Amino acid sequence: MSKIQRLLILQKLNDVHLVITADEDLRRDIGEFFTFTVPGFKFMPQYRNRVWDGKIRLFSYANGKIYTGLYPYILNWCEENNVVVDDKTGIKDASVDNKLVDDFIDKLNIPFEVRDYQKNAFIHTLQKGRCLLLSPTASGKSLITYLAVRFNLLRLKEEKNNKILIIVPTTSLVEQLYKDFKDYGFDSLKKVHKIYQGHAKDTTKRVVISTWQSIYNMPKKWFSDIGTV
Repeated sequence: MSKIQRLLILQKLNDVHLVITADEDLRRDIGEFFTFTVPGFKFMPQYRNRVWDGKIRLFSYANGKIYTGLYPYILNWCEENNVVVDDKTGIKDASVDNKLVDDFIDKLNIPFEVRDYQKNAFIHTLQKGRCLLLSPTASGKSLITYLAVRFNLLRLKEEKNNKILIIVPTTSLVEQLYKDFKDYGFDSLKKVHKIYQGHAKDTTKRVVISTWQSIYNMPKKWFSDIGTV
């Protein structure tokens, strides 16, 4: 006897969250799957003070919200658990022509060869639009970022929100990325603005490199002309 299929409705709320609509049992199952225990939670003050149970819950049972980045994991879970998905998100991978990517990279005149895995990472960003790349030390993260920046400078050229924001954890990385872009042949002096302590937060330059500490409490309006993060 085949299992009874359950239905899940998946909708896009905004660029950060999706909304899942399903019956109580199904929401509970999803909630359990997208919950994990934080390593070392027993030593954290919140746990010791009994205000937190040491778990991170990525799905909200109350309002159905879940992060957009988990979209493929939701689909996989549904397939494995015989759940029918009514997908209303409109999310789909973009088609990418490898020849056009090669031509684009060639026109950048980068003073050394772009490695295959770097190009593949760049292609992945083009296909997904929103993604997480894991790249080890000395693998060329700055170059992958640079390729994405140069592409989005063209893509957003005619848009009102045509700035690109790159967020890094330290001031030294702001300076390092600024220098790396210059080494790749970019006019950093004219086209890149740096933000950290002592630097202005407003600029007409389209590429902005900032520490998160410098901008996390900026008003929503400050981000209105940023089209890529």
